[in-house]
Amino acid sequence: MNQLASPRTQWTVVGNSWMATMPTKPELPPGKYVIDWTMAGAVLTPISIASDEAIIATDSTADQIYKSVVNFVAAKPKYDKWKRLHKRGILMNSLPGAGKTMTCNAVADKVTSCNSVALFSGCDTLPRAIASVLQQVRAVHPNMLILNIMEDLDRHDDDDFEELLDILDGKLQVNNIVHLATTNYIGELDERLTKRPGRFDDVITISAPPAAVRKSFFAQLIPTDEQTPGMIDMMVKSSDGFLFSHMKALAVDHLVLGKPIEELAKQLKEQIPTITTPKKRR
Repeated sequence: MNQLASPRTQWTVVGNSWMATMPTKPELPPGKYVIDWTMAGAVLTPISIASDEAIIATDSTADQIYKSVVNFVAAKPKYDKWKRLHKRGILMNSLPGAGKTMTCNAVADKVTSCNSVALFSGCDTLPRAIASVLQQVRAVHPNMLILNIMEDLDRHDDDDFEELLDILDGKLQVNNIVHLATTNYIGELDERLTKRPGRFDDVITISAPPAAVRKSFFAQLIPTDEQTPGMIDMMVKSSDGFLFSHMKALAVDHLVLGKPIEELAKQLKEQIPTITTPKKRR
């Protein structure tokens, strides 16, 4: 049923006026949501798209970012004492397939398990929709931590730039928030984003993970009852220089589809990107 056509069952009071409205809820349940723009304005839709389980490998970028968020949350009393807005900006830059989306999902899973919300938006999301949702959530839930995830930041139109700045540290910013953004083409971003603490305090470049991180990743990815002696070490040795997407393909295609690991490793090495070409929307 079209939500706009749903029967009105309650009343909203606007000043001295009353307006019939649909059923309301007093609280936004903790969880992951996608920001969208409809005829009714900005809305939040719970994420229900099937996806692989997010993995936080030991000492990986996801692990480091989550620990950074935990430290940031714990520091709120000092932000309050110093009369500073409790906000943090983290920008991840890497080649496609290096694990930015997996990191966003993994950190979001951790954060939302602690009674917080993670709000996802992409390059097609209007900045005014992001700003509207952030202010709505903060108005109803003044103390709830918000993880604002903005993917493919470089693909926003030039017309969006000033609004994005306002969200990060301008007139549209809110308190008690972590902005987590991604880009494949950091050179396409204005330096007012990449070299301005207070907007993005941490700019992290993700490269091919070292052996210890790959070992932790494979150990979590491969079901325990399917691991055999020496298997993880073999995977680690065969995946030197791989990005996370290639590591996942190596394990799945070998263990699930039965393809020879030597052949797969050679094929996947040839698929690792080395140069990115911006796909401008401007």
